[in-house]
Amino acid sequence: MNKLFNTMFSVLRSKVTKLWTKIRLWTSVQFLQTRVLAKLRKFFTQLLDVRPRDKKDYYSVFRWLVSKRLAFACVVILGVLCSVYLVSSLPQGFFGGGSTIPTYRYDALPLKFHEGTVRILAEDGHLAYQGEVSKAQCSGEGTLYSADGSKIYEGQFAEDMYNGTGTLYYPSETIQYTGQFVDNLFQGQGTSYRENGTVEYSGGFQNGLWNGTGTLYNAAAAPIFTGSFQDGQILFQEFLGKSAAEAAQMYTGEITSYTSADEYAVAMNEIGAVYAAADGSTQLDGEWTVSEVYVLAGSFPTEEGEITTINGLTEYFGSPDYFGSSYVTLPEAAAINLLAQSNPDAVVPVDMQTDSRFTDSVTVNSYDRNYEVYIYTYLKDGLLYTFYAPSSGQDSFLIYSIELTA
Repeated sequence: MNKLFNTMFSVLRSKVTKLWTKIRLWTSVQFLQTRVLAKLRKFFTQLLDVRPRDKKDYYSVFRWLVSKRLAFACVVILGVLCSVYLVSSLPQGFFGGGSTIPTYRYDALPLKFHEGTVRILAEDGHLAYQGEVSKAQCSGEGTLYSADGSKIYEGQFAEDMYNGTGTLYYPSETIQYTGQFVDNLFQGQGTSYRENGTVEYSGGFQNGLWNGTGTLYNAAAAPIFTGSFQDGQILFQEFLGKSAAEAAQMYTGEITSYTSADEYAVAMNEIGAVYAAADGSTQLDGEWTVSEVYVLAGSFPTEEGEITTINGLTEYFGSPDYFGSSYVTLPEAAAINLLAQSNPDAVVPVDMQTDSRFTDSVTVNSYDRNYEVYIYTYLKDGLLYTFYAPSSGQDSFLIYSIELTA
């Protein structure tokens, strides 16, 4: 019995020993070098040996002969390169262990066919976008990021642009604007903010500018004007014909009223304008009404853009109805002095003797009625526009006024 057992053990050991010897041989460095590497070397040598040896080794292409081996080598190399490119284009985490949201480089080929939510890396590798894509374009809800990781925009996209409702941020990541967008521009209803976080304006926008009805706020986020805007400017002519009470509802900011024996003006300090009011004592309702508005600006907004020169005004309005010197009125004096406060180098203030019991109400006893201004007046669409130049011959203006002609 022992002899039989020893015989079986010897046979089994010989079989295992042979297998173990082969395994050691196949996994040895020497075997890999002599067998596997030799075969690989032979394969690539044959692959790269593209020299034809016979007429049969050619493909006939029109009048040219192309080596079959060369063509095969080119196909193999091209296939390898394409494989490497496709693997590198696959979303990060494709083979497991990555984010559940696929991540692509901005120029990855598979991104062009992806529909749904992705993360897109910029050329330098930072996360540039996370959100929905369609046909290789940002479309739907998403967030755009800067290189430092701060948000640039979050909201709705269409065709790689801000379209719909969203929020735009300053570089400090405080909100710059929230509301409606069309092709990256503020358009529709929205609210804009200063970089310190205070609200600046809320209302209608068009082509990125204030348009339509809206409310303007001062630096303390208090509302100062509610009314109409066009191309980022207040439509000051909207004050014309309004009663003093209605004007006070439109402009709620800081004021200074000037009253003399026969003239009345209100400086709207926070929007850089002054209005003159006509005596309403002869009217049935007894209301004072706004007859003229003076705007402290050296540019005049039009549908064709802003005009900053007298020559430009003449091209827009036609020849002036009057130009020359004129003596100031009380509302003009108030406008000039308000401009002198903010820009003392622009204009010499008008000498004015006042009796001020309150900071927002001034009784004017007298003012320099011989103070001369040089003006250009134009008529258009039932309104009289007067532009105040620094002096005769200068092609610029400092203030303009709007007045009803009837």
